Amino acid sequence: DGQSWLSIHLYVCIGFKRVPILLALLRLVDGNSANAVREAVVTMVEHHTGLKPDEVSQRLMCFGADGMTVFQGCKNGMGVQLKEYVAPFVFVIHCFAHRTNLAVEPLSNLPIVKKLEDLCQICYSYFSHNSKRHLEFQKLADVVETEGLAILRNVKTRWISLMEPLKRIMGEYKTLIVKMCEDAAVKEPEM
Repeated sequence: DGQSWLSIHLYVCIGFKRVPILLALLRLVDGNSANAVREAVVTMVEHHTGLKPDEVSQRLMCFGADGMTVFQGCKNGMGVQLKEYVAPFVFVIHCFAHRTNLAVEPLSNLPIVKKLEDLCQICYSYFSHNSKRHLEFQKLADVVETEGLAILRNVKTRWISLMEPLKRIMGEYKTLIVKMCEDAAVKEPEM
């Protein structure tokens, strides 16, 4: 809708385990400049944690975001502003999942990777848009002795999501082959 939204998560350590907490999903009505984003983040952190500004400066250790200039800009980005106005010792990082996805993205141009992505898309589309077909697939899975789990979608914006859909296809391979052969036999009239 052309509006800017900001998802603010806070990670805390509880029993040596990193626990994510969604603080807010905000619509930025005053624009999406680094100033507006900084104010929104600091306000939400203070509001939801009950920390005073000087406590935030002592406890805010790391800030991670994607590579947009608003966040990573070296002169006036969010990270620079956090260091200057809020927490001078904050460690600013470019999200590792996002960086990895950017590094892996060119692999989609390789023919073998393109074929694997197409396979995932075709299998997902074949079963996700037809509830009767999916139900038949699940019943057939009992006979073929697979789990009958739904075929997963490869979502390119979900950072390196190809592996899980491929694992699912391989786990349901026998059922997929039998179901596709059955469907192909129904479409071709017997002579």
